[in-house]
Amino acid sequence: MKKILIIVCIIILSLPIFAQDNNTTDNKQLISISAFINPEINIPTNVQKILADRMQKAILKNGLSSSEGERFIMTASINELGKETTATAPVMYVVELEVNFFIGDAVDGILFSQGSTIVKGASDSESKAYLSALKNIKTNDPVFKKMIAQAKDAIVNYYNSKCDIIIADALKLAKNQEY
Repeated sequence: MKKILIIVCIIILSLPIFAQDNNTTDNKQLISISAFINPEINIPTNVQKILADRMQKAILKNGLSSSEGERFIMTASINELGKETTATAPVMYVVELEVNFFIGDAVDGILFSQGSTIVKGASDSESKAYLSALKNIKTNDPVFKKMIAQAKDAIVNYYNSKCDIIIADALKLAKNQEY
């Protein structure tokens, strides 16, 4: 009987060992970012979907979760560096694009990190050339890795520095029953 009591006491006393560790490495894994394409971006809808897909995959490949409607977003802007048509038959369109990526807070409008890559594409129509270029965005590109790592650090630092203010605002809203 004493042995069973001792074993139960050891088990109960060892339970706090499994409590959550609140270091910054774990906090970085809790960050969730969603890909967001500004509807006013001047590219065809099918190209927007490819761009959003590439961003979503880059987020997931770099260890963050991703879902719709998150506070933190990755968005992009596209600058056309060059566009030309070939003198061949049939005519081919060649585009060179600079794709700039940004990670920020959609609520407060804070930019945490940014990166850019240059891609080229060619096809028999201009929209297909854009599509071809954006398909050349590699989700394992070091640009994404560096940008997402910087964003993780910046987001955790932002919350660590604003923690007291956020908690005070939350308590005030809860007190007023504004959930």
